[in-house]
Amino acid sequence: MRATVDGGGTSPTIGKERHSSNNSLRDVILGGQDGLVNMLGIALGVVAAGGSTHVLIIAGVAAAITESISMGAVAYTSFGSDRDFYLAERAREQNEIEAQPDDEREEIREIYAAKGFKGQLLEDVVSTITSNRETWVSTMMNEELHLQPVAQQS
Repeated sequence: MRATVDGGGTSPTIGKERHSSNNSLRDVILGGQDGLVNMLGIALGVVAAGGSTHVLIIAGVAAAITESISMGAVAYTSFGSDRDFYLAERAREQNEIEAQPDDEREEIREIYAAKGFKGQLLEDVVSTITSNRETWVSTMMNEELHLQPVAQQS
């Protein structure tokens, strides 16, 4: 789900709190459930075919190895596609700010007006955000597109 790809698995610190932006436990649970279902299917197939315990163990080990490689490949390609999508959207947003700054400034105004900002405070917020190109792009990515930087995988 990003042009600056940060170096960790946490989002920026707000106040004194640090919030995690990845969910490795979820990935382990889903991968484990998938692996168990596949292993059960292989075990039932080997037993139904009249295979010995030795054949069952070898089939189980082979399945575990191939499942691990497969899950790793899926995770890698999924991360890459999320990162590439974020970077493409960020580049598009940067181009829009460059080509149509007034339209993009108005989008910032609409976003913060919808949050309840009014009058001079709204104009000050818009002016502050749009005075720094990086802040402007990051705000558009977060507030308009609801996309967060993809953490760099270690």
